[in-house]
Amino acid sequence: MTSERCPDCDSIIYIKPHPKLNKEGEMIISSHKHKATDTPHTIADGMYQDKDGVLWMTRFDDETRLPDYCCIHCGWCSE
Repeated sequence: MTSERCPDCDSIIYIKPHPKLNKEGEMIISSHKHKATDTPHTIADGMYQDKDGVLWMTRFDDETRLPDYCCIHCGWCSE
């Protein structure tokens, strides 16, 4: 969840991240193990979780697909 508000109904909106795609149109996935629990994790390239558990998306270049914002109440989307 983000702390941003919907421009239509002023409700809290959420982010749906689109992962980076390779030249073949397939999602780029990074696999790694969590340091504390040694459990495997897969996450789209450009996505990371901070120490508070918040999921962040980074922009790498002009080809990176940015996220769409959609309201969970009225259905408004930023597309």
